Amino acid sequence: MITDRCPIQGILVNGEFTPASAYFLGSLLAGDESYRLYGQNKRAWLAITKHNVGYCTNEDLTKHFNSVMSLTKGMKAQMYNKTELVMRNWFTPNKIGFAASFETPENVTSKEVCTFTESILKNLSLDLKKCIVLGAFDGRSSIDINKATGDIRYIVLDCGNNDSMDILSGILSQLGIRYNCNYARDRLEGGEPRKPQLRVAAASVSRYAQSVGYISPARISILSKALGDRYILQQENELLPGLTTIVYSSLPSKIEHRQQASLPLKANQISNAPEVAEPKPILAPPKNLFDESLIKEGAAVRHKIFGSGIILSLDDSRTHITVRFPIGEKNFVYPDAFNKGFLSI
Repeated sequence: MITDRCPIQGILVNGEFTPASAYFLGSLLAGDESYRLYGQNKRAWLAITKHNVGYCTNEDLTKHFNSVMSLTKGMKAQMYNKTELVMRNWFTPNKIGFAASFETPENVTSKEVCTFTESILKNLSLDLKKCIVLGAFDGRSSIDINKATGDIRYIVLDCGNNDSMDILSGILSQLGIRYNCNYARDRLEGGEPRKPQLRVAAASVSRYAQSVGYISPARISILSKALGDRYILQQENELLPGLTTIVYSSLPSKIEHRQQASLPLKANQISNAPEVAEPKPILAPPKNLFDESLIKEGAAVRHKIFGSGIILSLDDSRTHITVRFPIGEKNFVYPDAFNKGFLSI
């Protein structure tokens, strides 16, 4: 079983390997950051989120922290803010961010984490594989944009080791996302060797945005702005709370992308853009792809990842549904969870 072989047991949700488990596995795989806990015969593995100063507002960082913390429900995890991380010498002082920590026996190595991940990939659903990639890129990647043209060059991720980069690039291939790999190498000027670097090619950035997306509000904002107003944000809370993808639309987006700057406005900067009210098209409500009469308390449903469950409630506004699974209760957007195939009855 997957759960028996997992070297970092703390990422399991009540003993089960879930989308949240896959997210943190991807983060730990890519970061390869762990620290010995002296006197405890343990090691702390960190799923780190970090930004350069000026590229993420305090509001966006707090939202991201809360979203990631919600993913740790049912896990043996500890959340740390930057101050707590710096005090332990676990974080670079000139960055901003946070981390989720998972304790393991002291002798667990990054090689074991890579070997475990490789061993389970063939049996994982495509959604779980996406969650691994999401976890790797969500907290650590950067979106490289040509300042002169505003075009995206690539999405880049510094990986902890060559093995982890090979695993992540293999999943990108399965998702149809083009990339290139720069393996760890010595610097010509000497000093610390360059880390392996995985780059999503510019031609595949829109596919990445639609297939994987971000939970990070700061990174999804930068990516959305760069892709332009033919792309719209889409919430994917059925898979992971806070997950947002970006999909192509035949109509220009009503999102004002230029207000989603990668750098926060300074106190003395004022936007002079006039506010224009755009008419909203009147659309017929979409037809549901399932029999609504079957949706009631006590009805049996099935989730593509969580398995069989029982409907506990559908709220009065008929916008959210609660289902009990063996791993616990989950809330879903209704009727989207059924129409998008996450739930079936």
